Amino acid sequence: MRDNNRIIRLVLVMVASLACAVAGIMPVAAKGSARRPGPHQRVTTTEGRRTGRAPSRRPGGVNRAPSRRPRDPGPGSGPAQLGPGPLPGPGQPGNPFPGPGWPGDLRLPDLGDLRDLGNLGDLGDLGGVGIVGGVDIPGDPGHTQPPASPAPTPPSTRNPHQRAAQSRVWPTTDDPRHHGAQIFQGWGFDICSAPSLDTMRAWRDSKYGAIGVYIGGISRSCAQDNLTSHWVRKVTSMGWRLLPVYVGSQSPCATDERHRTYVIDEDDIEGQATHEADDAVYNAERLGMDRNSPIYFDMESYDTKYRFCTRPVLEFVQAWSREVRARGYLPGFYSNANAGIAQMERARRHGHSDLPDLVWFAHWGVEPDVYEEPKLSSGAWRPHRRVHQYAGDKRETHGGRTLVIDRDLVDAPVAIIRKDG
Repeated sequence: MRDNNRIIRLVLVMVASLACAVAGIMPVAAKGSARRPGPHQRVTTTEGRRTGRAPSRRPGGVNRAPSRRPRDPGPGSGPAQLGPGPLPGPGQPGNPFPGPGWPGDLRLPDLGDLRDLGNLGDLGDLGGVGIVGGVDIPGDPGHTQPPASPAPTPPSTRNPHQRAAQSRVWPTTDDPRHHGAQIFQGWGFDICSAPSLDTMRAWRDSKYGAIGVYIGGISRSCAQDNLTSHWVRKVTSMGWRLLPVYVGSQSPCATDERHRTYVIDEDDIEGQATHEADDAVYNAERLGMDRNSPIYFDMESYDTKYRFCTRPVLEFVQAWSREVRARGYLPGFYSNANAGIAQMERARRHGHSDLPDLVWFAHWGVEPDVYEEPKLSSGAWRPHRRVHQYAGDKRETHGGRTLVIDRDLVDAPVAIIRKDG
C-alpha cells in the first residue's frame, strides 16, 4: 500500500510538471535540486563553453562588442578606433572626446589633475605602449591600422574651449604649421649673449641657420646688450632664424647650485608660472616676435628621484604652457634629456594635459638626431616639434669671428618677426 502511495505521488508530480511545462511556467525546485543560475553565476552555452552573464545589449537589441585595445598606430596616424560600427559624433552622447575615432564605450578618466605622479623618477621603463591621440595605452597587436586623422582646425577659427579640449587629445602629435607656425630644419646654435651684428654677418658663411636667444627670465645670467628689436630685424633680414628662450624659476632640486637662486614657489605655483609666462610673452612682443612664435622655457637639470623635486616642475610647466598658449604663442620646453625631458615624457604617457608643444633636449656626446632620443617616444612631439642640443661649450671661428656655442639640430618652429618691427 505504501509503495502504491509513492507511485501515485510520483505520477501526480510528473503530471503537474508536464502541465506547467505546457503553460510555460517553471515549477519551484525542491530543496537540494538544481536552481536557475543567478545573474552573477556562471552558465554553460549551447556550445558547451562556460561564460559569464549574458552580454549586455545596446539600444535597439545590438550586442555590445567586446572592448579591444589599439596597437601603436605609428607616426603620422590618427586616433585608433575601437570596435566595429559607426561612432557617435564629437560632443554627442557616448563620445567623451571631441576628435574622430574614439569609441562611445571607452571611458578614460581625466588625468590632468593627478598629483601623485609628481615622483616620476621611480616609474622605470614604460615601454610597450602605443600612442593614441597623445594618450598612451597598452597595445593590441591584432588591431587594424586606422586611417590618419584630418588636420586640426587652426586656432584662429576655434574658440578657447575647443582649443583646450583638442590639446588634451593631440597635445604633441599634429603639425605646428596647422597653427600658423614657421618651421626651420637644419643646424643651429645657442649662446648666452646675443652676438654683435658684425659677428652674425660673419657667421653667415657657417653651416648654421638658426640661433637660440635668451629673451628674459629671472634666472637669465648673461647680459644682452645686443638683443633689441633692431637686432632681431637685422639678423632675420640676413636670413637667420631665431629660437626664443626664457630662463625662469627652477626646480628646488636643481643639480647646479647656481640654478637654485630662484626656485619655484610651491605656495603659489600657478600664480608664479602665469606671471612668468606673461613676462615671456611681453619680452617676445617687445622684440618684435609675433603670435604663433615659440617660446622655449629653460629648465636646467634637476634631480628626478623625489616627488618634492618633480611635482613643482610639472605643475609649473603645465601652468606656464597654458598661459603662453592662451596668449597665442607656442610653449616649448628645454631641459636635460635625463631630467626635465624624461619627466615630460612620462607625464605625457600618463595622460597629463597642458604639456609643452615643443621639446628641446640636451644630450651631448651622441650623434645629432632629433627623433632618436631614447627618453622620448618615437611618435611623440612630432612632426617639427624637436630640437637636439648635441654638444656644448664649443669654440668655433667663422669669418674671422670666434664664439663659444652650444650646437643644435633643429626641426621645430622659429620666431615670426613682425614686418613693422
